[in-house]
Amino acid sequence: MDTTTAINTIPKLLRNVAAYIHSGDSTFMLRRGQNEYEPITYKETFQKLNAVAAWLHTQGIKKGDRVAFLIENSPEWVIF
Repeated sequence: MDTTTAINTIPKLLRNVAAYIHSGDSTFMLRRGQNEYEPITYKETFQKLNAVAAWLHTQGIKKGDRVAFLIENSPEWVIF
């Protein structure tokens, strides 16, 4: 692991953990389903992170801009 690279964002932290500790198919978190908890993998989390980032870019949001999200309490808030 390159210890000189700053890990100053949640996506960087997650990518670092996935690359050096877990695989992309490892469980990142559990989401409550109908009758049981369902795993969400690091790979799925990155896909959602990238989709949100791409959408923000299409809305004119750029690095350094501040954004607020109003969302209900759920595991998915990690993606934002």
